[in-house]
Amino acid sequence: MDYLDARNPPLPVQDKRDWLDNNLKEKYTWLFTHRNRADRRDPVYDNDGGFHHCGFAAGMLGARFFLQFLGLRARKGTILEWRKWGTIPGQKITIEVKVTDLGGQWVDLNTDTNPAEQDLLARIWRGTSSGIAHLTSNSNHGFQWKDFNQTIDIVVRLLNYRLCKPAKWKADWYGVHHSGQ
Repeated sequence: MDYLDARNPPLPVQDKRDWLDNNLKEKYTWLFTHRNRADRRDPVYDNDGGFHHCGFAAGMLGARFFLQFLGLRARKGTILEWRKWGTIPGQKITIEVKVTDLGGQWVDLNTDTNPAEQDLLARIWRGTSSGIAHLTSNSNHGFQWKDFNQTIDIVVRLLNYRLCKPAKWKADWYGVHHSGQ
């Protein structure tokens, strides 16, 4: 895949509103599908292993989605800053939307996170890519259930600091509440 250093074409103003008011809220709920139910000790959720796994997978996918949106990626077990837009094959345009397209700012790993948080972010990225994006066996991706809530809190903090605050956008995430705010 080829990459661009800036979005081409620029995102129209109405598309920005639609992204903030619709698309991001929907994706944000992925982060909390599992967490909210687990925190409430929902008996239906606790007694259904398949439902439990689906919620965990949705949260992991949401976290990875937002990390890429915030300008991050993982390589060889390390989270890295990545300020590129993927292109449509054979064309010099992108359909990807990043935080800067919506008036936000890129995550700065040195000021926004500490080494332990960076490790969690790298592990959820790898866990999502290895354990959910395709079928694997014994992938040893290193992301565990016990790290889930803390990792989601880091992603939410980064979204609030790097998207909501600079874009002057109040996140109304469908009434989702979490300890990170």
